[in-house]
Amino acid sequence: MRNEQAAADAALQSAEAFDKSNKLLQKYTGTSADDCRIMMELNAERFPGTTLGEIALILFAMNHQGIEKKAHRQALAKAGRNALNRLAELPA
Repeated sequence: MRNEQAAADAALQSAEAFDKSNKLLQKYTGTSADDCRIMMELNAERFPGTTLGEIALILFAMNHQGIEKKAHRQALAKAGRNALNRLAELPA
């Protein structure tokens, strides 16, 4: 019974993560590359750690679904670098 519950919980978490990555994918790649960059850079300023996680989810979903969108990938990479720089600047 315990193993069945653990498997059900894992399946639910996986489905939720997949749903979240698809929503993020649509939110950021459903716009122009400039809009994507601006939204992500604003997020990177306020929430750098969360932004890095979202960028990873979006890029993973793009890779998994075979979506190229080179300009969007470059915008996400730039925002990711900004988020990393922002994390490096935060006081300890």
